[in-house]
Amino acid sequence: MEGIQRMRLMSLAVALLFGSLLGAHGAAAATVTKLITFTATDFSGSNPGAAPVGTVTGSFTLTFDPALGQTNQTSGIVMNALNINFAYAPQFTHSPGSDLMAFGGNGVYGIVYGTSDFFFAFWLNGRTDNQFHYTQAGINNSWHSYNVAVTISAPAVTPIPGSVIMMLTALGGLGGVGFMRRREAAPA
Repeated sequence: MEGIQRMRLMSLAVALLFGSLLGAHGAAAATVTKLITFTATDFSGSNPGAAPVGTVTGSFTLTFDPALGQTNQTSGIVMNALNINFAYAPQFTHSPGSDLMAFGGNGVYGIVYGTSDFFFAFWLNGRTDNQFHYTQAGINNSWHSYNVAVTISAPAVTPIPGSVIMMLTALGGLGGVGFMRRREAAPA
């Protein structure tokens, strides 16, 4: 009878171990995280006048589920750097099945003259017809560039704490089963 109990405990511990590993893999498969770095040059204005910043550079980290549609989504964005003034919370818009991503503030597909706002449309699949538009506070003009270099990469992966705890619990269970076996096998 005790042998059957040990086998059940061992099976449970192994199931917990593999379940935690598979669960961590499955949870991470729904969302993707991308590090987007860009440089925009050769700006033209909608009104006469040179762009206040001739080369706009920046980077941000974006986490999203490509199977879901997002419109003016504010969560899942970390703005790492941007060398122009920006007065709004960053937002992004993405349609499922499309490789086009739009990023900016104050409603992604538009900018407000006279404010510090921008609109950035880029492709996740490497297409090069990206575009960047921006305005600055106090200036009734906007500038646009179709000369935008974009680099998309995956940021460094960090373990998911919940799956690590489950894995450690499973390993502890295996250790407990081994301890019980040694204890039962020791002479009295």
